[in-house]
Amino acid sequence: MSKLFMTRMACRSVNLSRCPVSLTKQFSTHIDTSMVLPHMQSPSPLVLDLTLGEGGTAQDILTNTSSKVVGLDCDPKCSETISRLQKEFGERFTGYVGKWSDLPGLLSRDGVVKQKCDVVVMDMGVSTRQVMDKERGFDMKENGSLDMRFSMDGLNCEQILRSVDFDSLQRILKVYGGVLKAKTVARDILERRFMMEDIETTDKLLEVLRNCHDRDDFWEDKTDEQKDENIKKVFLGLRMFVNNEVNEMEFGVRL
Repeated sequence: MSKLFMTRMACRSVNLSRCPVSLTKQFSTHIDTSMVLPHMQSPSPLVLDLTLGEGGTAQDILTNTSSKVVGLDCDPKCSETISRLQKEFGERFTGYVGKWSDLPGLLSRDGVVKQKCDVVVMDMGVSTRQVMDKERGFDMKENGSLDMRFSMDGLNCEQILRSVDFDSLQRILKVYGGVLKAKTVARDILERRFMMEDIETTDKLLEVLRNCHDRDDFWEDKTDEQKDENIKKVFLGLRMFVNNEVNEMEFGVRL
Protein backbone atom coordinates (compact mmCIF):
# COMPACT_ATOMS: atom_id res chain seq x y z
CA MET A 1 0.00 0.00 0.00
CA SER A 2 1.29 3.47 -0.87
CA LYS A 3 2.35 5.97 1.78
CA LEU A 4 1.00 9.52 1.76
CA PHE A 5 3.18 12.34 3.12
CA MET A 6 1.66 15.79 3.29
CA THR A 7 1.97 19.09 5.12
CA ARG A 8 -0.74 20.44 7.40
CA MET A 9 -3.74 21.89 5.66
CA ALA A 10 -5.31 25.24 6.49
CA CYS A 11 -8.87 24.26 5.63
CA ARG A 12 -11.35 22.37 7.81
CA SER A 13 -13.41 21.15 4.89
CA VAL A 14 -11.28 18.30 3.55
CA ASN A 15 -12.36 14.82 4.63
CA LEU A 16 -9.29 12.58 4.80
CA SER A 17 -11.23 9.59 6.11
CA ARG A 18 -11.87 8.43 2.57
CA CYS A 19 -8.20 8.46 1.61
CA PRO A 20 -7.33 4.95 0.32
CA VAL A 21 -3.59 5.56 0.06
CA SER A 22 -2.57 4.55 3.58
CA LEU A 23 -4.03 4.01 7.02
CA THR A 24 -1.27 6.22 8.40
CA LYS A 25 -0.95 9.77 7.09
CA GLN A 26 2.01 11.79 8.33
CA PHE A 27 1.76 15.55 8.71
CA SER A 28 4.48 18.18 8.97
CA THR A 29 5.11 21.79 7.99
CA HIS A 30 7.32 20.64 5.11
CA ILE A 31 8.19 17.46 3.27
CA ASP A 32 11.10 15.80 5.05
CA THR A 33 12.57 13.41 2.49
CA SER A 34 14.36 11.44 5.23
CA MET A 35 10.89 10.27 6.28
CA VAL A 36 10.01 9.34 2.72
CA LEU A 37 13.07 7.30 1.73
CA PRO A 38 12.51 4.26 4.02
CA HIS A 39 9.18 3.58 2.33
CA MET A 40 10.73 3.04 -1.11
CA GLN A 41 11.23 -0.70 -0.81
CA SER A 42 10.05 -2.00 -4.16
CA PRO A 43 12.65 -2.97 -6.81
CA SER A 44 11.72 0.05 -8.94
CA PRO A 45 10.22 2.66 -6.58
CA LEU A 46 7.75 5.16 -7.96
CA VAL A 47 6.96 8.49 -6.26
CA LEU A 48 4.16 10.92 -7.07
CA ASP A 49 5.10 14.50 -6.16
CA LEU A 50 1.76 16.28 -6.44
CA THR A 51 3.08 19.73 -5.52
CA LEU A 52 6.21 19.97 -7.61
CA GLY A 53 6.83 23.69 -7.08
CA GLU A 54 10.49 24.50 -7.59
CA GLY A 55 11.38 20.81 -7.53
CA GLY A 56 13.23 20.59 -4.21
CA THR A 57 11.50 17.46 -2.94
CA ALA A 58 11.62 15.70 -6.30
CA GLN A 59 15.29 16.52 -6.74
CA ASP A 60 16.17 15.20 -3.28
CA ILE A 61 14.40 11.91 -3.98
CA LEU A 62 15.91 11.51 -7.44
CA THR A 63 19.40 12.34 -6.17
CA ASN A 64 19.35 10.01 -3.17
CA THR A 65 17.45 7.03 -4.60
CA SER A 66 17.05 5.08 -7.83
CA SER A 67 13.32 5.78 -7.90
CA LYS A 68 11.29 7.36 -10.65
CA VAL A 69 9.28 10.48 -9.90
CA VAL A 70 6.13 11.80 -11.53
CA GLY A 71 5.70 15.49 -10.68
CA LEU A 72 2.59 17.60 -11.02
CA ASP A 73 1.81 21.25 -10.33
CA CYS A 74 -1.01 23.46 -11.56
CA ASP A 75 1.16 26.60 -11.66
CA PRO A 76 2.26 27.16 -15.28
CA LYS A 77 5.51 28.70 -14.04
CA CYS A 78 6.57 25.18 -13.01
CA SER A 79 7.27 24.41 -16.68
CA GLU A 80 10.83 25.61 -16.06
CA THR A 81 11.22 23.20 -13.15
CA ILE A 82 9.91 20.31 -15.26
CA SER A 83 12.33 21.07 -18.07
CA ARG A 84 15.27 21.30 -15.65
CA LEU A 85 14.52 18.01 -13.90
CA GLN A 86 13.89 16.17 -17.18
CA LYS A 87 17.22 17.41 -18.49
CA GLU A 88 19.06 16.36 -15.32
CA PHE A 89 17.39 13.00 -14.63
CA GLY A 90 16.08 11.92 -18.02
CA GLU A 91 13.51 9.13 -18.07
CA ARG A 92 13.50 8.90 -14.28
CA PHE A 93 11.42 12.07 -14.10
CA THR A 94 8.14 12.90 -15.80
CA GLY A 95 6.44 16.21 -15.13
CA TYR A 96 3.09 17.78 -15.90
CA VAL A 97 1.42 21.15 -15.50
CA GLY A 98 -2.11 20.44 -14.39
CA LYS A 99 -4.51 19.96 -11.51
CA TRP A 100 -4.77 16.84 -9.40
CA SER A 101 -8.07 16.02 -11.08
CA ASP A 102 -6.21 16.07 -14.42
CA LEU A 103 -3.60 13.51 -13.39
CA PRO A 104 -5.35 10.21 -14.22
CA GLY A 105 -6.08 11.44 -17.73
CA LEU A 106 -2.52 12.69 -18.23
CA LEU A 107 -0.97 9.42 -17.05
CA SER A 108 -3.37 7.33 -19.10
CA ARG A 109 -2.74 9.42 -22.19
CA ASP A 110 1.02 9.01 -21.97
CA GLY A 111 1.04 5.49 -20.53
CA VAL A 112 3.44 6.65 -17.84
CA VAL A 113 2.34 4.75 -14.75
CA LYS A 114 1.81 1.00 -15.17
CA GLN A 115 2.72 0.21 -11.56
CA LYS A 116 1.45 1.25 -8.17
CA CYS A 117 3.31 4.12 -6.60
CA ASP A 118 5.27 3.63 -3.36
CA VAL A 119 4.91 7.16 -2.01
CA VAL A 120 2.73 10.23 -2.61
CA VAL A 121 4.00 13.61 -1.39
CA MET A 122 1.87 16.75 -1.14
CA ASP A 123 3.34 20.03 0.15
CA MET A 124 0.15 21.99 0.76
CA GLY A 125 -0.43 25.73 0.59
CA VAL A 126 1.13 28.65 -1.24
CA SER A 127 4.80 28.44 -2.21
CA THR A 128 7.34 31.11 -1.34
CA ARG A 129 7.70 31.97 -5.01
CA GLN A 130 3.95 32.53 -5.34
CA VAL A 131 3.79 34.66 -2.20
CA MET A 132 6.71 36.83 -3.35
CA ASP A 133 5.04 37.55 -6.69
CA LYS A 134 2.75 40.35 -5.55
CA GLU A 135 0.82 40.32 -8.82
CA ARG A 136 -0.54 36.90 -7.85
CA GLY A 137 -2.38 38.43 -4.87
CA PHE A 138 -1.51 35.77 -2.29
CA ASP A 139 0.16 38.09 0.24
CA MET A 140 -2.13 40.58 1.93
CA LYS A 141 0.93 42.48 3.21
CA GLU A 142 1.98 43.44 -0.32
CA ASN A 143 -0.26 45.39 -2.65
CA GLY A 144 -0.93 43.64 -5.93
CA SER A 145 -3.62 42.38 -8.25
CA LEU A 146 -6.42 40.50 -6.50
CA ASP A 147 -5.87 37.32 -8.50
CA MET A 148 -5.18 34.36 -6.17
CA ARG A 149 -5.19 31.70 -8.92
CA PHE A 150 -2.65 28.90 -8.75
CA SER A 151 -3.23 27.77 -12.32
CA MET A 152 -3.74 31.23 -13.85
CA ASP A 153 -6.88 30.07 -15.65
CA GLY A 154 -10.56 30.54 -14.81
CA LEU A 155 -12.04 33.46 -12.89
CA ASN A 156 -9.73 35.32 -10.54
CA CYS A 157 -10.73 36.65 -7.12
CA GLU A 158 -11.54 40.14 -8.36
CA GLN A 159 -13.91 38.77 -11.00
CA ILE A 160 -15.65 36.53 -8.48
CA LEU A 161 -16.21 39.40 -6.07
CA ARG A 162 -17.81 41.37 -8.91
CA SER A 163 -20.47 38.73 -9.50
CA VAL A 164 -20.94 36.60 -6.36
CA ASP A 165 -24.22 36.88 -4.46
CA PHE A 166 -24.47 37.55 -0.74
CA ASP A 167 -25.47 34.06 0.40
CA SER A 168 -22.70 32.41 -1.63
CA LEU A 169 -20.03 34.81 -0.37
CA GLN A 170 -21.12 34.29 3.23
CA ARG A 171 -20.85 30.50 2.81
CA ILE A 172 -17.44 30.79 1.14
CA LEU A 173 -16.07 32.84 4.03
CA LYS A 174 -17.59 30.70 6.75
CA VAL A 175 -17.00 27.21 5.33
CA TYR A 176 -13.67 27.65 3.55
CA GLY A 177 -12.07 30.25 5.80
CA GLY A 178 -13.79 29.80 9.16
CA VAL A 179 -14.34 33.58 9.21
CA LEU A 180 -16.03 35.05 12.29
CA LYS A 181 -18.99 37.34 11.53
CA ALA A 182 -18.94 36.07 7.95
CA LYS A 183 -22.36 37.58 7.29
CA THR A 184 -21.18 41.07 8.24
CA VAL A 185 -17.95 40.73 6.27
CA ALA A 186 -19.79 39.53 3.14
CA ARG A 187 -22.28 42.41 3.43
CA ASP A 188 -19.52 45.02 3.69
CA ILE A 189 -17.64 43.61 0.70
CA LEU A 190 -20.74 43.61 -1.49
CA GLU A 191 -21.78 47.10 -0.35
CA ARG A 192 -18.66 48.41 -2.06
CA ARG A 193 -19.90 46.89 -5.31
CA PHE A 194 -23.22 48.67 -4.98
CA MET A 195 -21.32 51.91 -4.35
CA MET A 196 -19.56 51.34 -7.70
CA GLU A 197 -16.20 50.73 -6.00
CA ASP A 198 -14.04 48.06 -7.58
CA ILE A 199 -12.01 45.78 -5.31
CA GLU A 200 -9.14 45.11 -7.70
CA THR A 201 -6.12 44.94 -5.40
CA THR A 202 -5.10 43.29 -2.15
CA ASP A 203 -4.74 46.73 -0.53
CA LYS A 204 -8.30 47.66 -1.46
CA LEU A 205 -9.70 44.43 -0.05
CA LEU A 206 -7.61 44.91 3.09
CA GLU A 207 -8.99 48.45 3.47
CA VAL A 208 -12.57 47.19 3.21
CA LEU A 209 -11.92 44.44 5.75
CA ARG A 210 -10.18 46.70 8.27
CA ASN A 211 -13.02 49.22 8.08
CA CYS A 212 -15.53 46.41 8.53
CA HIS A 213 -13.80 45.13 11.67
CA ASP A 214 -13.29 48.62 13.11
CA ARG A 215 -17.02 49.46 12.79
CA ASP A 216 -18.39 46.21 14.18
CA ASP A 217 -19.10 46.26 17.94
CA PHE A 218 -18.19 42.57 18.10
CA TRP A 219 -14.51 43.49 17.66
CA GLU A 220 -14.48 46.44 20.08
CA ASP A 221 -12.84 44.50 22.91
CA LYS A 222 -10.71 42.32 20.63
CA THR A 223 -7.01 42.86 19.96
CA ASP A 224 -5.52 43.93 16.65
CA GLU A 225 -3.99 40.45 16.39
CA GLN A 226 -7.44 38.86 16.63
CA LYS A 227 -8.80 41.18 13.96
CA ASP A 228 -5.84 40.45 11.67
CA GLU A 229 -6.28 36.71 12.17
CA ASN A 230 -9.89 36.96 11.03
CA ILE A 231 -8.89 39.06 8.03
CA LYS A 232 -6.32 36.40 7.09
CA LYS A 233 -9.16 33.87 7.14
CA VAL A 234 -11.06 36.00 4.60
CA PHE A 235 -8.10 35.84 2.23
CA LEU A 236 -7.80 32.10 2.86
CA GLY A 237 -11.48 31.42 2.19
CA LEU A 238 -11.43 33.38 -1.06
CA ARG A 239 -8.25 31.63 -2.21
CA MET A 240 -9.71 28.22 -1.42
CA PHE A 241 -12.81 29.01 -3.47
CA VAL A 242 -10.97 30.57 -6.40
CA ASN A 243 -8.85 27.43 -6.80
CA ASN A 244 -11.54 24.87 -5.94
CA GLU A 245 -9.07 23.61 -3.35
CA VAL A 246 -11.47 21.51 -1.29
CA ASN A 247 -12.51 19.33 -4.22
CA GLU A 248 -8.97 19.18 -5.59
CA MET A 249 -7.50 18.16 -2.22
CA GLU A 250 -10.09 15.46 -1.68
CA PHE A 251 -9.40 14.19 -5.20
CA GLY A 252 -5.66 14.28 -4.54
CA VAL A 253 -5.74 12.23 -1.35
CA ARG A 254 -8.01 9.66 -3.00
CA LEU A 255 -5.83 9.13 -6.08
